[in-house]
Amino acid sequence: PAPDRMPFIDAMIAASRTQPGRLYGLVVGAGSQRESQIARVAAAGLADDFTFIERLPHPQVASALRQADIYVSLNRLGNLSNANLEAMCAGCCMIIPRAQPEIGVDVATEEILPPDAALRIGSADDVDGLAQAILRLSDAPQERQAMGEKAAAAARRHIGTWDERVNTEIRLLREIAERHGN
Repeated sequence: PAPDRMPFIDAMIAASRTQPGRLYGLVVGAGSQRESQIARVAAAGLADDFTFIERLPHPQVASALRQADIYVSLNRLGNLSNANLEAMCAGCCMIIPRAQPEIGVDVATEEILPPDAALRIGSADDVDGLAQAILRLSDAPQERQAMGEKAAAAARRHIGTWDERVNTEIRLLREIAERHGN
């Protein structure tokens, strides 16, 4: 996309023009485009339909995820980020880009997150596809709920608790230390 463009903002503006007053966007992050995107939303007359949060303290993340009807991730290098794993665990209805097996992007995501557990769009830059996905899911509460439940089930199958993960790491470190005589 152009340096002053952000596909999520572009898609939300397009979707909001189709269904004025029905959509609300929450953008969390302190990226370099933050101020220009706030200005773009204001210029589109949608300042009241968006909230931009620079930083969200971790204890508030679960609450924000529970309040979201749709969680959108447009990571270009893969969608198994901590934020996305938290969204899966919270049972969010997710929109993510389709895997790119030819370059190894999101191959593992496809193995962990079943096709019916998230709505996949063409790419992280697919503004039209994202706008259509947002509109489709905004009118389909049962579909959102079913996707969220499937994402949460996948998370339970594949993602352990923090305690389990820490214990696994400690066990691995002990095994390495024992092999090297420490």
